[in-house]
Amino acid sequence: MRNGENMEISRKKLMAIVGIVLVAAMAISAFSSLTTFVPSSVTMRADPALDISLVTFEDCGCTIPFTSYDWDGVVEGEYYECAVYVKNTGTIGLLITYLPTDLWFLGDEAHFVIHCWVIEFGLPCELYTLDPPVQLPEKDPLNCTSGFFLPPGKVMKVDIVLFVDRIVVGQVYTWTFTFWGKIPCEEVRPAKLTLDKFNDLNGNGIYDAGDVKISGWRIDVRDPHNLTTTYFTPTSLGITEFGTYTVTEDRPSDWVQTAVQVDGVYKTPPTAEVIIDINEGETHSVLYGNKVAPRPAGLVIEKFNDTNGNGVYDEGIDVMISDWKIDVTDPDGVTRTFFTPISLIGILKFGTYTITEDLPSGWVQTAVRVDGSYLLPPTREVKVTIGAGETHDILYGNWVPPPLPAKLIVEKFNDLNSNGVFDGDDVMIVTWEIYVTDPSGVTTTYHTPLSLNITLFGTYIIKENLPLGWEQTAVRVDGVYIVPPTPEVKVIIGAGETRDVLYGNRRPTPPPVGIHLYIRPISVTIPGTVTFSWEIESPPEVTPDYAALYLRDPNGVIIPLANYTVFPPWTGSYAWTSTPPAGSWRVYIVYHYTYLGTAYTVRAYGSFNVKGG
Repeated sequence: MRNGENMEISRKKLMAIVGIVLVAAMAISAFSSLTTFVPSSVTMRADPALDISLVTFEDCGCTIPFTSYDWDGVVEGEYYECAVYVKNTGTIGLLITYLPTDLWFLGDEAHFVIHCWVIEFGLPCELYTLDPPVQLPEKDPLNCTSGFFLPPGKVMKVDIVLFVDRIVVGQVYTWTFTFWGKIPCEEVRPAKLTLDKFNDLNGNGIYDAGDVKISGWRIDVRDPHNLTTTYFTPTSLGITEFGTYTVTEDRPSDWVQTAVQVDGVYKTPPTAEVIIDINEGETHSVLYGNKVAPRPAGLVIEKFNDTNGNGVYDEGIDVMISDWKIDVTDPDGVTRTFFTPISLIGILKFGTYTITEDLPSGWVQTAVRVDGSYLLPPTREVKVTIGAGETHDILYGNWVPPPLPAKLIVEKFNDLNSNGVFDGDDVMIVTWEIYVTDPSGVTTTYHTPLSLNITLFGTYIIKENLPLGWEQTAVRVDGVYIVPPTPEVKVIIGAGETRDVLYGNRRPTPPPVGIHLYIRPISVTIPGTVTFSWEIESPPEVTPDYAALYLRDPNGVIIPLANYTVFPPWTGSYAWTSTPPAGSWRVYIVYHYTYLGTAYTVRAYGSFNVKGG
């Protein structure tokens, strides 16, 4: 029971409450057969002898359809209140109707307040809800005009207030009251929206044989109130809020959209966002088609100058060639021209490509390397099949063939018979100097025999260096003797030619030189004396250099005795005292001289015997 102040306020409301009860009763009849009733009761025992006044709020709730509560010590003219819990145990929702008159708060909860005035004992008390509690957010989804929606299995809490007018002591009074609800808006038919995705394996933009559905992929739906909700495929939505819906697929970064089918019709081009107007009772469907995004391919084409012509790219030796034309024909037969070096990145058209190089005049192909392997023989046209994610490289090798090398051969021979012809009696002369002046005027010294590779074509001048004491007897150019011979000749050398020059020289024979050697005695004991005497017969055109006298003992040891550098006299003698070892000894006289710049040597020797003493 509330305190006196609150009870007085409640009494002031009684007449207004009675009017409310009458209005509510009129509303009940309008529900007719659509009304569902939930019976409840409150039982009170009149026992003034106990004179019990409730000073605290009492809950009389339970969660079964029929709710009852007993109060002892009922006092006439008092107000009593009780919290009643009503549960919907049916299978369909109930629309609880009410007249909004009162709503009170306890803490952060809002409660219905139902007033009933007990006029006579045993009189049924019809209770009417006055306002829904805030903590029951369920509203009628079908926009019914009043009340709140109580779904199956849900419980609502209602506070009731009873006023007792007359009682009989010892009597037990049970007041029966009824909640009634309307089956929610049967005339409204919900709509349906299904959302699905498929893997378009063949990428043809149609859900057909071989394609498979994709589950667990996100789709966002924005309703007519601009509220967006996320769902995951496959999903089927019951729609009760009618209007314009926006459906948007979420697509992973490595996938692309290939199709969207709305109500069985494909949209061209497909879009990730679809707008649908949904009305009562309609069925709509959205089917997205996706496929794995193809990984782009690449094609790299280059050219190099095969400087050594070996058909292989030698790093550090060969060099790349830029701005040379390459034609590329794609799988559709479309040809485009590029210039080296070429790097085609992001190819999404897969199939066979034909690559053809353009070869300028004067150049020849030496190599073609496809994906690291050289093709033998090389071809100017190359076909490669390019698939998703692949990178192919083509390297062409070209070069300008050098002109056929020319050669210059220069030799000398000793014309021993002085006949001016190289014949069987003659011999070649090596290491003699030859001077060669090329077409640019540069003179280089070489030595015979000379075999010179020529790459600079034109007129060459060849000149021999004739040592002192020698004279020229012949010169032959390309097999033809020039008469009279000249030390300097000119030859014109072109690509692929071989020119040969042959000089003939001779050295005049020196005049005869005579040496006489005398030994006295030819046998001597140790110690003893041997006298060596010599005489040189040298013509005046010979230049003497020196004469040397030496011995060789029986063991082969050389023993110098004297050198003579002053001429004349042309004679001399030397007395030698014999020494061991005993045996056969030799004595030599050697004469060195020069004739026409050439050094000559003549010698004479004799033997003698040395005996032991």
